[in-house]
Amino acid sequence: MNAPFVFTIEKPVRPELGPQIARALEKHVELDGRRKYPRLWAVGDRLNARKGGAGREIVILRTVLTGLLWLGSLGVVLPALMEPSALPALLAVGLIVWLYASFVLFFARPKVLAPLALVCGLFLLFGVVFSPELRPLLPGAAGCLLLGIAALVSAFKKGPSARFQKAAAKLLVSRSELLKSGPVQVVADEDGLSVKTGESSQGATLLFWADVLWVVETLDLYLVFSQKTVILLQKEELWQKPGQLSLLFSEKTRLVPLF
Repeated sequence: MNAPFVFTIEKPVRPELGPQIARALEKHVELDGRRKYPRLWAVGDRLNARKGGAGREIVILRTVLTGLLWLGSLGVVLPALMEPSALPALLAVGLIVWLYASFVLFFARPKVLAPLALVCGLFLLFGVVFSPELRPLLPGAAGCLLLGIAALVSAFKKGPSARFQKAAAKLLVSRSELLKSGPVQVVADEDGLSVKTGESSQGATLLFWADVLWVVETLDLYLVFSQKTVILLQKEELWQKPGQLSLLFSEKTRLVPLF
């Protein structure tokens, strides 16, 4: 049986650890997406694996063919948008193929998808603006523009996005506010994690291991994620050696290292 591991939290997390928190939050979102949509992520993983293992000529050919499929399916969707009640089957089939091609390009070639979608979206938007009879194409223009912007952000993203940096900043603030009522003690044992403030343990909150989704470990931190909350722990606040606690996390839940 593992001895209890005790964190004594008496001061806020150092601000320079913000990027580590943002990376951990980003990883949590990815893990949650893989848990909820395993088939979609499996397709993306296979695409990335093929991209890394295929020769340059094969990659170019696949990109060209997928791009043509994207344009062709868009060419099917747009006429169907003009008469959706008359061509419901054509609209459904075209939309499914377009979404599939968009998904493939987004994961495999976002730098190709971004200009392709943005140009098509702008072209359709100008058509809608200058030709009122083309207003049924507005959803197509909006979809292409949003897809192009998302692909552009994905293609040139470096480090955690602004979204996760803001979330990390909020987490730092909420952890600092927790200390206003006094030092906080977090104990990890065979049952789970208990969080208590002050000298008494009567107000302790217990998080059972069965309710923990995973623990993301960075160089200086542990972030324990459940369905409703996240517990942020600094390794320097732990009384024992961090390596021993990592073994406990590995035994009781899923430990995801980010080094």
